[in-house]
This record gives sequence, C-alpha cells and structure tokens, in this order.
Amino acid sequence: MEFHVRSARLTDFELVRVYRALFTYSGMAQGEIDILKTDGVAISRAVTGGCPALCRFPKAGTAYEHTLFGDGVALRALADQLHRDTTPEPVYGMAFDFFNISGALFIEKETPITIRASAQGLFMIMTNGFGAWLGTLGAGWVVDHFTTGGIKDWTSIWFVFSSYALVLGIVFPLVFKYRHVPQTGQPVYH
Repeated sequence: MEFHVRSARLTDFELVRVYRALFTYSGMAQGEIDILKTDGVAISRAVTGGCPALCRFPKAGTAYEHTLFGDGVALRALADQLHRDTTPEPVYGMAFDFFNISGALFIEKETPITIRASAQGLFMIMTNGFGAWLGTLGAGWVVDHFTTGGIKDWTSIWFVFSSYALVLGIVFPLVFKYRHVPQTGQPVYH
C-alpha cells in the first residue's frame, strides 16, 4: 500500500494526539521543527527513514517536499523497530469510512449533475476541513479538562465522547427528514 507523504502542518501535531497516529512528514518550516522538538507526544510517534518505508522520487518541476512516498507495511515495521506506538484506531476508521462514504453516496444520488462537484467540495470542506478542525479543538479541550497532573481520566473522557455520539444518534433521525422518491419505469439490470 503506497501513499504520498506531504509536508507537516501545526494541526498535524494535534491529530497525532487525537488519533494516536504515527507521524511521518516530507518536510516542514523551521518554526514547526522547533515546536516538534518540544512536543513529547508528536516526537515520540515520528517515523523517518529510507527505502522501503519512505522513498523519495524526485521529479523535474515538482517541489522537493512533494516527492516522498511511503509503504504502509514497511512503515509499520519501521515504527515497531523504533518502538513507536502503532496501535490502530478501528472505531475511528469505521466511523470515518461510514460517514464519508454515506455522505458521498447521498450527494452523488441527490445532487443535480450541474452542481455535484461543488456539493462534494462543500461536504469535504465542512467535514474534513472545518468539521475536523472544530472536532479536534473540542476533543483536545475535553482531554485537557479531564487531565490532572499529567494523568488522563479516560473513563470520563470516553463518557463525554459517548454521550455526544448518543445525543447525535437521537437528534439525527428527528432532524434529518429524507423522503425517498423511487423512480418508476426504470428497469434494473444485473
């Protein structure tokens, strides 16, 4: 599984905390490097190295920062060798997949073709842009609120997150009124 590795941004340090993710980057500004050196969590999950985990493929006309690619399996193995926390987040993965796939399917089905690309862009900006930023701030605040002397009260933290999900699960069917209008006369071929 190959993937493109981009340059780091300050928000990535928070995402590493929230999702217990590995931190791999192609480059970053000096100010961010200085912050990374003082960030115990982000630096403890940072993974850098050479091929086969992370390989550069320079290309004329392409910025150096955009030439790093990774191999997921090799990167996990390298992270294990470096004693990095590689615990996956299956609940986040399932929620992310369900939400994004179902949202994309809804837009595909319900939006006129003339504005579909704009609707897809708006959906992504609101969920993975503004929504992710706001969610990260909120989750960080909850974790900080239930941290005393460096010790996190995970029971309370997860109770808040679970309560939020429960409230959304109750409110969503009451607020979202979708009326399916079946198309008639359309044969289905398999």
